[in-house]
Amino acid sequence: MNALRFGATGLRRRSRAGAVVGLVVGMLLGALGVAAPAHAQTSPVFTLAGRGWGHGIGMSQWGAYGAATQGLTWREIVAFYYPGTTQQDGYAGRTIRVQLSALRGAPLTVLPAAGLLVAAGTCTQTLPVSADTTQWRVARGASGWTLERRSTAAGGWVEESSSCPLASAPDVMFRTTSWASTSTVTVVLPSGSTRDYRGWVSAVPNGASSLDTVNTLNLEQYLYSVVPSEMPPSWHAQGLAAQAVAARTYAAARLGASGAWDICDTTACQVYSGRPTEYTASTAAVDATSGVVLTYGGSVVTAMFSAYNGGQTAAANAPYLVSQKDPYEAGFSTPNATWRVRIAAASIERAWPAIGTFREIVVRRDGHGRWGGRAVSVDLVGTGGTVTVTGSRFQSQFGLKSTYYAPEADSVGADLAANAFSDVVGRDGSSRLLLYPGNGRGGWLKPRVLAAAATGIRQVLSPGDLDGDGLDDVLVVTTAGYLELRPVQPDGTLGPARRVGSGWRGYSEIVGPGDLTGDGFPDLVARDSAGVLWIYRGDGSGSWLGRTSLGSGWGSLRELTPVGDFDGDGGSDILARDRTGALRLYSFSPTGVRTGMRVVGSGWSTYSQLTGPGDFDGDGHPDLLARDSAGRLWLYRSSGTGTWLGRVQVGSGWGSFLDIDS
Repeated sequence: MNALRFGATGLRRRSRAGAVVGLVVGMLLGALGVAAPAHAQTSPVFTLAGRGWGHGIGMSQWGAYGAATQGLTWREIVAFYYPGTTQQDGYAGRTIRVQLSALRGAPLTVLPAAGLLVAAGTCTQTLPVSADTTQWRVARGASGWTLERRSTAAGGWVEESSSCPLASAPDVMFRTTSWASTSTVTVVLPSGSTRDYRGWVSAVPNGASSLDTVNTLNLEQYLYSVVPSEMPPSWHAQGLAAQAVAARTYAAARLGASGAWDICDTTACQVYSGRPTEYTASTAAVDATSGVVLTYGGSVVTAMFSAYNGGQTAAANAPYLVSQKDPYEAGFSTPNATWRVRIAAASIERAWPAIGTFREIVVRRDGHGRWGGRAVSVDLVGTGGTVTVTGSRFQSQFGLKSTYYAPEADSVGADLAANAFSDVVGRDGSSRLLLYPGNGRGGWLKPRVLAAAATGIRQVLSPGDLDGDGLDDVLVVTTAGYLELRPVQPDGTLGPARRVGSGWRGYSEIVGPGDLTGDGFPDLVARDSAGVLWIYRGDGSGSWLGRTSLGSGWGSLRELTPVGDFDGDGGSDILARDRTGALRLYSFSPTGVRTGMRVVGSGWSTYSQLTGPGDFDGDGHPDLLARDSAGRLWLYRSSGTGTWLGRVQVGSGWGSFLDIDS
């Protein structure tokens, strides 16, 4: 095979839709012992990719829905999400006390109704219904409780005498004459709207002068509101039934609390909004599982659940709350399945000023799932030092949907260090694999050795996440024509090599354009000796779905350089130098269809190396690095629309390296 040589040094890079790869600048920096001078906007921006919504512990509500549609019963669903638990009957007749958060601190106000009573302990008093009384309320002042009614004639509130000793009572209750399932009390909310609650409502002290409102009712009737508030009533009946068991169990574990109430009515516990939120299908699910709770070792468990766990449940401090792959969420296209958030370095610097200028993010994980699992803690590294926060604290600061998140390289950069910015991986004169983490401002952080010297390597690429674990990988082309995948581990080291292809000696050019076809998986592009360009579609598990021709006539081009979405049309593009020194932009659609070619510059034959490092300067657009014959390194900043914002020198002394053949 003829060796291809590029300029005086023969340095080449390969990338994924943005992966900076191949041999490269990194090795130059290592030999020189210098970092490229920063040249970037004040605050680079990086992407966090995430999965799921909520803490991910216990049952996934979307997973329960998916399992039900696949034929699982509610008993099988809860057995999967709470392994080792026992399904036990006997809780249908229990009573629960619910704090009504909307009324916290406000007087308990209700509408008049036939049979409405006010009670203090065992003493009850029937409240009359009259045209003059529009509302009843219990207020608390320095002298204790007072009963008041809103009088039409008086034009406001007037105190009403009571035959019960309200003032000194520990709490005061509005209730009906019976505990029938149809009994309700209509509560007036601070907004002026009303809401019906089953059972009875009480005003209880909260501190010296404030109060809480507590709704006391049958546990099953409580669930009539909780289940449709937590899961859409239109979902599969078996999924609703699983939700009923989980919700009943979660509530049952809190019964008999020492305070004035057992459970709250918000997402901090589980959502409860009274009779208006009840639905027939949800009520049927509660009735179908009447009284069933989950126990472990004879005790009711804490049956936590969340909306969407992202394909992996999270572990908690209980033997029945384990981390395991969740196959039942797959197939649902929801905003919570996968999500992305853009975060500016400046926002981190404002939140934690002690770090100085932000440099990188280092995430420590629980070891279970994609990226190495959920974020347990986050190191925020800057020029002034490092601040460590919990994964949930970082989640809260930026409004993330879960702690299941990780930095993600832009469309033209591989973030092998998983530190938020595009990196460079290369092979030095001793055939060591070196990693230079990007700093998002036109330079690199401290380099490290990824692998010791190796023989028989023709080319090194970083084409993105080939094996689907969320971590960008290294791909090696051997002199024998094999492709070897070297997966990056959660701790930043390289895993064992795995052969994923053979017969690649016949290609004169191999590059990684990222997800050229728009199917969510990174691809490879290879040019054969006849000048035909082929695309190998990745399957997301480290293999290929076959190859497709991108056309002939590519043999006259001197160098192919993937640069990601250079022109801003959503596709991953390729820059190529022809033999006259003109720089051509080959544009592709988001699905990999070539949409055109135009010349975007001339005189580029003076450069011995071009490489697309992704968003090198942190402004959100993929850039280009070029090394001239004097060994100077230039940054061509992209406008994001297919033009340049000018060039800036970011290094010198880059010409003293050995030729690299490929």
